[in-house]
Amino acid sequence: KQKTAYEIRLSLVGSEMCIRDRSKAAAPARAATSDRVFRVAMRDGVELNARVTAPAAPGLSAPVAALCVPSLGGTSELPELGRVAARLAAEGHVCVRFDLRGTGLSRGAASLGEPGAELADVGELAAWARRRFGASRVVAVGVSFGALLALAAAARFAAVDGAAAVSYPTDYVWYLATPLAAGAWRKRAAGCAKPRLFVWGARDVYAARPASLAWYRTLPQPKDLVLFKGLDPRRGHMFHTADLLDALADHVAVWLARHFAPGAETPRAARAGYAAEPHEPPATPHEPPATPISDAALAFL
Repeated sequence: KQKTAYEIRLSLVGSEMCIRDRSKAAAPARAATSDRVFRVAMRDGVELNARVTAPAAPGLSAPVAALCVPSLGGTSELPELGRVAARLAAEGHVCVRFDLRGTGLSRGAASLGEPGAELADVGELAAWARRRFGASRVVAVGVSFGALLALAAAARFAAVDGAAAVSYPTDYVWYLATPLAAGAWRKRAAGCAKPRLFVWGARDVYAARPASLAWYRTLPQPKDLVLFKGLDPRRGHMFHTADLLDALADHVAVWLARHFAPGAETPRAARAGYAAEPHEPPATPHEPPATPISDAALAFL
């Protein structure tokens, strides 16, 4: 029988996240949100365009801020980040999306090859979010190239308390950061012991599942993992439907609540067609069986 609606509730047993079918449950009410645009000057004088989504309440402040980092050449309009920002803001968090330098409405020039300037921007924006919105914790949420920046920023900057890496391009770090620099970027991610969430498509041409999971297993705790099926079969890298975007936002919200809002009683709603008990994805005729992951919250959607 095809299920039509699900509610995700967080159930912690060790580090395991359970997703239970709640087909008859009503969707939870969420707070109204508002958007504002800011121009934020970096230390080198470059102005970045930032779009802030926050609860529609006086003061524009929150204890937790999410800094949303777009993919290569992407902007604050990236659908994955827009949906995550809307979801988190409805739950009381401030979300800062921005255009990478040299893209969208931001000034400056991109520094592809060794994106040190982009990495510094993430650290400066995190510090700005703390000052401007009174946030005591800032989490970086990045997609693709943005995931590479988010993980490196969490490892490098005290102002970044954790990172959610969506579609981390495991097989293409060499392209985004040059072959000589790729090892350094991997070491930055490996050296981070802050809470991290990894989200991959089960089939991703920029992040083959066996290699991505093997690398994931080498990383220190705390860490959580979500694998999605149903992404674009040609690439499996970006979230291309409303249901997938909503499910992605659900998982980021659950992870953030788990690590940065202990004890929060916030209902989680997953969209039609997405529910599973935590389990290891089944092997295919062309892929070897995956080693069980006992130290991760694994939901195969």
